[in-house]
Amino acid sequence: MNVPLSGPVVIGKATEIAQLMNVNFTPTPIWVEKFKQRRGITFRVISGEAAAAPKDEAQNWASNALKKKILNEYSPEDVYNADETGLFFQCLPDKTLALKDETCTGGKKSKSRLTVMPATNMDGSHKLPALVIGKAKNPRAFKHAKTLPVCYRSNKKAWMTSVLFKEWLKKLDRQMVTQKQKIAMVVDNCPAHPKVKDLKAIELIFLPPNTTSILQPCDQGIIKSFKQIYRKLMVRSYLLHVEEQIKGRRKDEVYTVNVLDALYRIKEAWSNVKQQCIANCFRHAGFVKEPEESETIESDIVSVNQEGDSLDTDNYDNLFSRLNDLIPLSATSQAYLAIDDDLAASEVLTTEDIVNSVVKRDVDNEEEGEEDEEEMPPPPPTVADAREAIKSLRLFIQSQSNAEDELNQIANLQDYIEEVSVTKCRQTSITNFFKKM
Repeated sequence: MNVPLSGPVVIGKATEIAQLMNVNFTPTPIWVEKFKQRRGITFRVISGEAAAAPKDEAQNWASNALKKKILNEYSPEDVYNADETGLFFQCLPDKTLALKDETCTGGKKSKSRLTVMPATNMDGSHKLPALVIGKAKNPRAFKHAKTLPVCYRSNKKAWMTSVLFKEWLKKLDRQMVTQKQKIAMVVDNCPAHPKVKDLKAIELIFLPPNTTSILQPCDQGIIKSFKQIYRKLMVRSYLLHVEEQIKGRRKDEVYTVNVLDALYRIKEAWSNVKQQCIANCFRHAGFVKEPEESETIESDIVSVNQEGDSLDTDNYDNLFSRLNDLIPLSATSQAYLAIDDDLAASEVLTTEDIVNSVVKRDVDNEEEGEEDEEEMPPPPPTVADAREAIKSLRLFIQSQSNAEDELNQIANLQDYIEEVSVTKCRQTSITNFFKKM
């Protein structure tokens, strides 16, 4: 919290902790001196230049730890960065007022948000699957789902905790061991990112405190690009829904987005963040070996304008304008993109949390979340239904121009569905055989 540490501050906090632990303890100035000696703490006068300290520390870290060690020991494809961001996954541009300036600390509005942690390497050649954290352990939308598009975890506040981070990192470590690849994983210094022991293929590197706005590659535009693409996908889907309602093709039903819908949209948005955007953001954070490599950063770092891609700024603005012509919107196109910029994404240790961890109560706040309020999804289609659906899709795709890649994807889907169909028929035959015996 950047509160200067002093004798009275230490005494006040020690008194508060003692009361919470029901311990009869009154800290004195002598106790403070002994506490300082045990912990190696020195109180100093803060000069007028203190505000420049994070910038100086960032420059020192970039010059030494980054350039002399990390970039010398690892190639660009082996240097990764991960960071969390909060996402109001259901938020529509005509429903923004209730969420404006919301930070969601303490679990407020946790049903309305997800935490997403994208991670990628320095040259953008390998984006790890996004980790998504929600409130409900088993959302109703998951009822018939045996495969999810991303890795999903849960806790009652829908944010990153030290337990989830350790689990994620150790799983990644096992994957890297299998691939015989050693990597550096750079993360910010916060309670949700603890030191993790016994990593075999990952060197976990922490950024200096209060320097993420300068040194964190994900904060230079990677996360912003991901969230802008997610919002664009939301606007496009909502616009189609409203237009179909107006044309009478759809009943007057409310447009909803459940957790599973959001997971697919998160996967699509993350996959559409450009490799060049990622590489530029790493460079902007100082992840370059030589000064001459720090050329002017291209403008697509923090923009949805992705040349050669359908997810460009003009397209987004056009969709937003079309939607605004049909229904009154409570936000501008730019305000909608920034609706969850200040959302808390990881645990913040309160005094109560510290006490609980000491007395072994509620160690990491990993209780299962409540049941969600989403509608139960319909049962999945049968194999026969899927085969008919793929035929309809093929007829539609082949009627479009320049859709060769899409036709190839349809062929792959058709092959998969037919393989599932054959397998099910074989299993049914074997079951019937044993029933006759």
